[in-house]
Amino acid sequence: MDATLALFYAEGMAPIYGQIQTIRDASLSLEILDQMALPNVVDQQALHCLTRLSGQQLRFDTRFIGYDESAPGSLCIRLEMPCSFSYLQRRGAFRLDLIPRRPVSCFLSVKGDEIEISVADVSLGGVGLLGVIPGVALVPGLILKGARVELSSGNCLIVDLEVRSQADYFLKNGIKTIRTGTQFKALSPRDAQTLMRYINRVATQQS
Repeated sequence: MDATLALFYAEGMAPIYGQIQTIRDASLSLEILDQMALPNVVDQQALHCLTRLSGQQLRFDTRFIGYDESAPGSLCIRLEMPCSFSYLQRRGAFRLDLIPRRPVSCFLSVKGDEIEISVADVSLGGVGLLGVIPGVALVPGLILKGARVELSSGNCLIVDLEVRSQADYFLKNGIKTIRTGTQFKALSPRDAQTLMRYINRVATQQS
Protein backbone atom coordinates (compact mmCIF):
# COMPACT_ATOMS: atom_id res chain seq x y z
CA MET A 1 0.00 0.00 0.00
CA ASP A 2 2.88 2.37 0.94
CA ALA A 3 0.93 5.52 1.91
CA THR A 4 2.34 8.12 4.30
CA LEU A 5 0.59 8.55 7.65
CA ALA A 6 1.19 11.29 10.23
CA LEU A 7 0.64 10.46 13.92
CA PHE A 8 -0.23 12.95 16.67
CA TYR A 9 -0.91 12.27 20.35
CA ALA A 10 -1.28 15.88 21.56
CA GLU A 11 -2.61 19.10 20.07
CA GLY A 12 0.10 21.31 18.58
CA MET A 13 2.80 18.64 18.48
CA ALA A 14 4.95 17.94 15.45
CA PRO A 15 3.83 14.87 13.48
CA ILE A 16 5.53 11.49 13.65
CA TYR A 17 5.61 9.99 10.17
CA GLY A 18 5.19 6.38 9.07
CA GLN A 19 4.51 4.35 5.95
CA ILE A 20 1.40 2.15 5.84
CA GLN A 21 2.50 -1.35 4.83
CA THR A 22 -0.63 -3.53 5.00
CA ILE A 23 -4.23 -3.42 6.22
CA ARG A 24 -5.63 -6.72 7.49
CA ASP A 25 -7.39 -8.34 10.44
CA ALA A 26 -9.00 -5.04 11.52
CA SER A 27 -5.58 -3.42 11.92
CA LEU A 28 -2.97 -1.66 9.84
CA SER A 29 0.78 -2.19 9.80
CA LEU A 30 2.82 1.01 10.00
CA GLU A 31 6.58 1.38 9.55
CA ILE A 32 7.82 4.18 11.82
CA LEU A 33 10.42 6.24 9.97
CA ASP A 34 11.91 7.91 13.05
CA GLN A 35 12.79 5.10 15.45
CA MET A 36 13.59 7.58 18.24
CA ALA A 37 9.91 8.58 18.28
CA LEU A 38 8.62 5.01 18.76
CA PRO A 39 8.44 5.05 22.59
CA ASN A 40 6.17 8.11 22.44
CA VAL A 41 3.79 6.25 20.11
CA VAL A 42 3.70 3.02 22.14
CA ASP A 43 3.02 4.80 25.46
CA GLN A 44 -0.10 6.69 24.28
CA GLN A 45 -3.65 5.56 24.98
CA ALA A 46 -5.01 7.44 21.94
CA LEU A 47 -3.37 8.39 18.65
CA HIS A 48 -4.69 10.83 16.05
CA CYS A 49 -3.82 10.05 12.43
CA LEU A 50 -3.78 11.92 9.14
CA THR A 51 -3.22 10.27 5.77
CA ARG A 52 -4.11 10.79 2.12
CA LEU A 53 -5.74 8.24 -0.13
CA SER A 54 -6.90 8.82 -3.71
CA GLY A 55 -6.34 12.56 -3.32
CA GLN A 56 -8.55 12.80 -0.22
CA GLN A 57 -7.17 13.64 3.21
CA LEU A 58 -8.48 11.40 6.00
CA ARG A 59 -8.37 11.74 9.77
CA PHE A 60 -9.06 9.01 12.30
CA ASP A 61 -8.28 8.01 15.89
CA THR A 62 -6.62 4.74 16.79
CA ARG A 63 -4.43 3.02 19.37
CA PHE A 64 -1.25 0.95 19.45
CA ILE A 65 -2.03 -2.78 19.69
CA GLY A 66 1.39 -4.38 19.21
CA TYR A 67 4.42 -4.88 17.02
CA ASP A 68 4.22 -6.38 13.53
CA GLU A 69 6.68 -9.27 13.49
CA SER A 70 5.75 -10.26 9.93
CA ALA A 71 7.88 -7.43 8.51
CA PRO A 72 11.52 -8.47 9.08
CA GLY A 73 14.16 -5.82 8.61
CA SER A 74 11.88 -2.87 9.41
CA LEU A 75 10.35 -1.39 12.55
CA CYS A 76 6.60 -1.88 12.14
CA ILE A 77 3.76 -1.53 14.61
CA ARG A 78 0.09 -2.47 14.38
CA LEU A 79 -2.66 0.07 14.91
CA GLU A 80 -6.33 -0.64 15.45
CA MET A 81 -8.49 0.17 12.43
CA PRO A 82 -11.13 2.80 13.23
CA CYS A 83 -14.84 2.38 12.67
CA SER A 84 -15.09 5.68 10.81
CA PHE A 85 -13.00 8.34 9.08
CA SER A 86 -13.28 12.11 8.83
CA TYR A 87 -12.72 13.59 5.37
CA LEU A 88 -10.84 16.88 5.51
CA GLN A 89 -10.50 19.61 2.90
CA ARG A 90 -7.04 20.81 3.84
CA ARG A 91 -3.53 21.04 2.38
CA GLY A 92 -1.99 17.67 1.66
CA ALA A 93 1.14 17.93 3.82
CA PHE A 94 2.33 19.39 7.10
CA ARG A 95 4.13 22.68 6.32
CA LEU A 96 7.17 23.60 8.40
CA ASP A 97 7.66 27.36 8.66
CA LEU A 98 11.38 28.02 8.88
CA ILE A 99 13.17 30.26 11.36
CA PRO A 100 16.60 31.92 10.86
CA ARG A 101 18.34 29.32 13.04
CA ARG A 102 17.07 26.52 10.77
CA PRO A 103 17.45 27.89 7.23
CA VAL A 104 16.89 25.88 4.08
CA SER A 105 18.57 27.04 0.88
CA CYS A 106 17.41 26.46 -2.68
CA PHE A 107 19.78 26.82 -5.62
CA LEU A 108 18.40 27.15 -9.16
CA SER A 109 20.21 26.95 -12.50
CA VAL A 110 19.34 30.02 -14.55
CA LYS A 111 20.99 30.51 -17.97
CA GLY A 112 24.06 28.60 -16.88
CA ASP A 113 24.41 30.36 -13.54
CA GLU A 114 23.47 29.00 -10.13
CA ILE A 115 21.28 31.38 -8.14
CA GLU A 116 20.36 31.00 -4.47
CA ILE A 117 16.82 31.88 -3.43
CA SER A 118 15.50 31.98 0.13
CA VAL A 119 13.02 29.38 1.37
CA ALA A 120 10.07 30.37 3.59
CA ASP A 121 8.73 26.91 4.35
CA VAL A 122 9.07 23.28 3.36
CA SER A 123 6.71 20.31 3.34
CA LEU A 124 6.48 16.88 1.77
CA GLY A 125 4.59 18.58 -1.05
CA GLY A 126 7.14 21.24 -1.96
CA VAL A 127 8.86 24.44 -0.87
CA GLY A 128 7.84 28.07 -0.60
CA LEU A 129 10.40 30.32 -2.33
CA LEU A 130 10.91 33.95 -1.29
CA GLY A 131 11.71 36.86 -3.57
CA VAL A 132 12.24 37.07 -7.30
CA ILE A 133 14.78 35.70 -9.78
CA PRO A 134 16.08 38.33 -12.22
CA GLY A 135 15.03 37.48 -15.74
CA VAL A 136 12.74 34.60 -14.73
CA ALA A 137 8.96 34.89 -14.50
CA LEU A 138 7.86 32.40 -11.85
CA VAL A 139 4.43 31.78 -13.37
CA PRO A 140 2.22 28.79 -12.45
CA GLY A 141 3.15 25.75 -14.52
CA LEU A 142 6.83 26.65 -14.89
CA ILE A 143 9.14 23.68 -14.14
CA LEU A 144 12.38 24.48 -12.33
CA LYS A 145 14.58 21.53 -13.22
CA GLY A 146 17.45 20.26 -11.11
CA ALA A 147 16.83 22.53 -8.12
CA ARG A 148 19.19 21.85 -5.22
CA VAL A 149 17.48 22.06 -1.83
CA GLU A 150 19.98 22.12 1.02
CA LEU A 151 18.58 21.30 4.46
CA SER A 152 20.13 22.64 7.66
CA SER A 153 20.81 19.02 8.64
CA GLY A 154 23.43 18.85 5.88
CA ASN A 155 21.28 16.72 3.55
CA CYS A 156 20.77 17.81 -0.03
CA LEU A 157 17.88 17.04 -2.42
CA ILE A 158 18.12 17.42 -6.21
CA VAL A 159 14.54 17.88 -7.40
CA ASP A 160 12.34 19.34 -10.10
CA LEU A 161 9.91 21.98 -8.83
CA GLU A 162 6.66 23.08 -10.47
CA VAL A 163 5.47 26.62 -9.72
CA ARG A 164 1.90 26.48 -8.41
CA SER A 165 1.09 29.90 -6.94
CA GLN A 166 2.35 33.35 -5.97
CA ALA A 167 1.25 35.67 -3.18
CA ASP A 168 2.45 38.65 -1.16
CA TYR A 169 4.49 37.68 1.90
CA PHE A 170 5.50 39.86 4.84
CA LEU A 171 8.79 39.19 6.58
CA LYS A 172 9.03 39.52 10.36
CA ASN A 173 10.58 42.96 9.93
CA GLY A 174 7.50 44.11 8.01
CA ILE A 175 9.11 44.15 4.55
CA LYS A 176 6.84 42.83 1.80
CA THR A 177 8.13 40.30 -0.70
CA ILE A 178 6.72 37.50 -2.88
CA ARG A 179 6.21 33.87 -1.83
CA THR A 180 6.17 31.39 -4.71
CA GLY A 181 4.59 28.05 -3.87
CA THR A 182 6.23 25.13 -5.65
CA GLN A 183 5.45 21.41 -5.78
CA PHE A 184 7.94 18.56 -5.96
CA LYS A 185 7.77 16.56 -9.18
CA ALA A 186 8.30 12.81 -8.59
CA LEU A 187 10.09 13.06 -5.23
CA SER A 188 11.99 9.80 -4.75
CA PRO A 189 11.14 7.56 -1.75
CA ARG A 190 14.64 8.12 -0.37
CA ASP A 191 14.33 11.91 -0.61
CA ALA A 192 10.81 11.77 0.87
CA GLN A 193 12.11 9.82 3.86
CA THR A 194 15.00 12.25 4.33
CA LEU A 195 12.58 15.19 4.20
CA MET A 196 10.10 13.58 6.60
CA ARG A 197 12.80 12.96 9.18
CA TYR A 198 14.09 16.52 8.80
CA ILE A 199 10.63 18.08 9.20
CA ASN A 200 9.81 15.90 12.19
CA ARG A 201 13.09 16.68 13.94
CA VAL A 202 13.07 20.44 13.33
CA ALA A 203 9.38 20.85 14.17
CA THR A 204 9.96 19.04 17.47
CA GLN A 205 12.89 21.31 18.29
CA GLN A 206 10.89 24.44 17.41
CA SER A 207 7.87 23.42 19.51
